[in-house]
Amino acid sequence: MIRSGGAGLNREDVDKLMLLFVIYGSSKLSVRQMIKQLSLSEVVPEHIGKIFRKSRNLMERWNYGVSETLEYLESALKHSKLKGLVIRLQHSIKAGVSIEDFARIEYVKHRAEQDNELEKGLEKLRRLVEAYTTLISVVSLLSVSFLLIGTIIGGGGASFLDTAFISITATLGSTTLLFLTNNLKRPIFTKYPDKPPKLKLLLKTTTPLLAASVSILFLTLPLANFIGAITVETMSAILISVGTALFIHGYLGRRWHKKIHQTETMLPIVLKSFGDYLSATGSVKSSAHMLTLSDLGPLNRLVKAFEQRLRLGISQKEAIAMVGRETVGRLGDNVFTILGEVIEAGARPATACGILSEYVSNVLFSDKRREQITSTLKTLSIPLHATLAAIYALLTTLLAILSKISALLENYLMLIKPIPSSTVVSYFYVIIAATSIITGLNIYLADGDSFFTLTYYLGLLLLVSGVSYLVMTNLSMQLLSTFIGLGESLKALTAG
Repeated sequence: MIRSGGAGLNREDVDKLMLLFVIYGSSKLSVRQMIKQLSLSEVVPEHIGKIFRKSRNLMERWNYGVSETLEYLESALKHSKLKGLVIRLQHSIKAGVSIEDFARIEYVKHRAEQDNELEKGLEKLRRLVEAYTTLISVVSLLSVSFLLIGTIIGGGGASFLDTAFISITATLGSTTLLFLTNNLKRPIFTKYPDKPPKLKLLLKTTTPLLAASVSILFLTLPLANFIGAITVETMSAILISVGTALFIHGYLGRRWHKKIHQTETMLPIVLKSFGDYLSATGSVKSSAHMLTLSDLGPLNRLVKAFEQRLRLGISQKEAIAMVGRETVGRLGDNVFTILGEVIEAGARPATACGILSEYVSNVLFSDKRREQITSTLKTLSIPLHATLAAIYALLTTLLAILSKISALLENYLMLIKPIPSSTVVSYFYVIIAATSIITGLNIYLADGDSFFTLTYYLGLLLLVSGVSYLVMTNLSMQLLSTFIGLGESLKALTAG
């Protein structure tokens, strides 16, 4: 990603810059003051901050005027949205448009563009989810068809099934490339390194756990084949054990998701109330005390800690920013860091809090709309994978019985040459494992909140598939045991 001049800005970075711009503009800060504050900001990405720091130097050390400084910014900023904003700002100043009106107009336009992108992204995501759920349903038909053809081929069945596996996984895997283009995902955890110890431990173990799980899933297959242990029980045990470990990790991690979501739902109320109290009292300490008298649910503890820090003499900017960090969420961290900066810079508290409150509400509304679509994928993937494993279990049993019968009648059934049971089990095992990984990845890419979503759903899919495969194999073996008796009768008949 090219990061020079802001070319590598993501959606979150642009949102933060626009929030700073509209808050400063609505608070009637001059262009000089805005450039100074942006050059000092911790919210602005480092490569953009360097450009604003150079702009500030040009004004303070070389006496550049506003027009000359904006011309430099126009040439230095490579991101089309920021460059366009600077160009329009230059023209608005010449036309006599106030910075307050210009900032409001630009922010409203920015929100409209974001809403338009949201609608397009949601429609694209909806189609992807529908296509993928349909494709999973087709996988069972494809895999069974390939297996039947392999049965007819006989001797060359194993290599044919390898080709079939590659074809199926390549088809499903291609959808992951499409899910990668999803621009609606929102990381949930703060970038601030100082997180709760339990969460840090879970985050630290995510990558090793995923690497170990994938290695176990696929490297144990040749080992089991070498020692002759490729059975339904063995391969199901691998799926269940790996799935259980991933599921527990994801479950514990998603408990933090729940805490953060509960906190985020209260952010608009807290921000709006804080801004109103600040406007009324003119004191951050008094406003913090007023907040402690309200019932703010999961934010009660953080608000009390906020008041205590102010009493201990911690700066307003740092105390406000720490509230956001302690939410552990990216959204809370961003808005409270911005709030601390703009209040210290002299922005109007009610205006700043009102804009940030509205922004949080919009983000949460977008999340709900995205979740309405991704919930379809999450809800359907579990029964689809369980059904897929059940179909494979039934076929495993049928082919095992057919193999025994055909061995007795090989002189009469020249066309049908059943594939060895170990090959069939291996074939179904790798398809179940690969399909679960692809589905888990697609769910994660559709949500985009954290890797805990990946470990949770990947673990759940492997666990459900493993249990379904094992249980249905044993159940179908009991139900179809009469065919085994038929095979024994045929053996006696042929012997006679």
